Amino acid sequence: MKITGKIPTVKFSEKFKDLIEEQQKLIESIPNRMGGQGNLEIIYQLAEYVRATRAIETGVSYGWSSLTLLLSLNEREGSQLVSTDLPYFSEHSESYVGCVVPDRLKSIWTILPYADREALIDALKILPQIDLCHYDSDKFYQGKMWAYPLLWQALKPGGIFIADDIDDDFAFRDFCEEIDRPPWIVETPFTNDIKYVGILVK
Repeated sequence: MKITGKIPTVKFSEKFKDLIEEQQKLIESIPNRMGGQGNLEIIYQLAEYVRATRAIETGVSYGWSSLTLLLSLNEREGSQLVSTDLPYFSEHSESYVGCVVPDRLKSIWTILPYADREALIDALKILPQIDLCHYDSDKFYQGKMWAYPLLWQALKPGGIFIADDIDDDFAFRDFCEEIDRPPWIVETPFTNDIKYVGILVK
């Protein structure tokens, strides 16, 4: 697999430093604990690289990856992000889903708040062809192997496929073998753990 063209040089964490710090304070004030951030730098740089205008993500939580994608897509006219997110079972958590996304970015964002088996089908009806997808929802092997092919099929040639937490099982490896496409694997360091992100270019 080969990535060509100009790679953005401005770091996401530097470009949006004030906004990130402001939204991090918001998260710290929330009593409910949900999912983490993911690799925001990777998501932003790849969205910028392909100049994405149509994107689908699975899994929202506080909305860090949504915010990251929207900050990139918002620079291009006619952009749209569709996100799927299974509601959390803890009390009042639904009110915090996507809470880090400011109102000014929500006009190009659609959240489908139900399980991937239904929501992803609807997302692909809204955006049948996409420039980029970010998978971070169903953590089970069977769920990934169901969703990955649907997202891959919707990607335009040259589009970017990003999968979080690929070290949890062999789903990403098996999918890469199934489509006969070598991936990029990126190590993402966290405070207490090290996780891996898988990237494919169609």
